Amino acid sequence: MNTKELISPWVIGGAIISALGFLGGLLLILSGIPASSSNVGEGAVLTVIPAPTSTPTPLVPEEEPTPTISLAGTIQAGAYVQITGTGGDGLRLRHQPSLNAEIDYLGLEEETFIVIDGPNSADGFVWWYLESPTDQTRKGWAVSDYLEAVVGQ
Repeated sequence: MNTKELISPWVIGGAIISALGFLGGLLLILSGIPASSSNVGEGAVLTVIPAPTSTPTPLVPEEEPTPTISLAGTIQAGAYVQITGTGGDGLRLRHQPSLNAEIDYLGLEEETFIVIDGPNSADGFVWWYLESPTDQTRKGWAVSDYLEAVVGQ
């Protein structure tokens, strides 16, 4: 092949059309760019979006479950006891663990107390020092014969 055959009118025309297409595309791209960079950013608005924060979960107080009382267990310091077996007469809580001691309070049938101290043996009985969980002035020594340990209090 000679050089004349390589440079035919078709090859030259194709090269010219390709060059014109390239220049036209370049002009389209450049026409979208502003002529001066001095007005870039004029009228721009900056919007600050705060970073997300965690929303605290409100604390909802839990309801305390109603204790289920079952009579069983061992009487000991820190345990709850219930007066039972008095036939409705109640139980005398005394100033000292003795039948002759001054009566401080009369505990009612089914009333609940906390065991604070004991056991103490006197006058043929086992005595426990009790205190009301709702009123610390209601307290005294009581005979264990009329007390039952309360479980679940």
